[in-house]
Amino acid sequence: MSITTIASAAMLIAVMISLYSIRSNFRLRSSGNMLQLEVGRRIQLEQQLLEKQNYLTAIIQTEPECVKLLSREGLVLDINPAGAALIDAEPAQVRGTCIYSVVAQQDQAHYRALTERVFRGESGILEFQIESPKGRMRWLETHAVPMRNAAGTIIALLGITRDITARKNSDEEVRRHHFELARVCRLVTVNEMAMTLAHELNQPLCAITSYMESLRNMAREAEGTSHERMGEIAGKAAAQAERAGQIIRRVREFASTQESGKLPSHVNSLIQDVISICMAEARQRGVSVLLHLADELPTVLADPILIQQVILNLIRNGIEAMEELPDESGRLLVTTRRTDADTVEVTIADNGCGLPDAGTERAFTPFYTTKPQGMGMGLSISRSIIKAHGGNLRLEADSHSGGTTARFSLPVFLEEPG
Repeated sequence: MSITTIASAAMLIAVMISLYSIRSNFRLRSSGNMLQLEVGRRIQLEQQLLEKQNYLTAIIQTEPECVKLLSREGLVLDINPAGAALIDAEPAQVRGTCIYSVVAQQDQAHYRALTERVFRGESGILEFQIESPKGRMRWLETHAVPMRNAAGTIIALLGITRDITARKNSDEEVRRHHFELARVCRLVTVNEMAMTLAHELNQPLCAITSYMESLRNMAREAEGTSHERMGEIAGKAAAQAERAGQIIRRVREFASTQESGKLPSHVNSLIQDVISICMAEARQRGVSVLLHLADELPTVLADPILIQQVILNLIRNGIEAMEELPDESGRLLVTTRRTDADTVEVTIADNGCGLPDAGTERAFTPFYTTKPQGMGMGLSISRSIIKAHGGNLRLEADSHSGGTTARFSLPVFLEEPG
């Protein structure tokens, strides 16, 4: 190979190396520029993300309602100042503590159940009480939803909570006023029934007097009287005294100024107690009272005095509606049954003159009455009582008998497990 050929080859190689170097440098510069652009873009995105995070944090920190994150065990992962203020503390003092340390004892099971539902992917609302370390009680309402990470896994409970103490206090004040109005109406009812009740009490008292007079006469003639006969008469006197005592006790309980509160109650027993009070009035007006009470009814959660007030009011309305009927033709039918909707229904039907506005809202308007001396508060208060128990009260015209049928229902009391 000649020197010229070798030189040409060497020059070609040098040119190729130079071209490769130039191309590599160009690619490197291009890659560097692209990397620089990518880094810049990522920095910009991170800055935007940080700005949004700061913006969101500022919103949460200044939010007037409590915003908190809880673990499944109830540990406070994070909370804003408004939330910490509800328990008279700072956020740093609350983070890492257990929410159940401030939730009222009677509400802790409900709060745990809500937390479990949230960690199963559900959402929920709960009203509950808290007690701050300083002993201050508050009513709160929380809206809880699951918080998920990028993979969709639930990592916390997100709760938005507001203070509803003022609303609860207002509701309690309304409830107290309602109870006082109901009590006044009970006293008016007892006053209206005073003459009838006096007659009802007079019967056992007269019987007691007669039995005791017999015992006194027997005591004078003790020689011809067996102890067995005297014991029998004394037993009858005692039975009549017990009868009078029951009437007085039931009237006293009915007119009570004390709130008994909601208790698991048997509707049939409440009806039978009321019947013992109003039977004298029914007999006096020539009305037959028939009871068709279902066996083995479940209990309802009710204030016995208030529910008895409703029953008595509806029964007396029915009795008074039959006042103009011929003697002994009035029929009042009281029935109970369990419905398919898990409620206990009470029906009180009469064959009286009927109510012109039965089936309409007007019948439940305060001061609506068809009685010359009526206050017009009975049906209005009765419906309010039933609604406060989660039930419903309605009136229906009976086209067959011409009378009125009153129906009210109360939810079945379902005891919580555990």
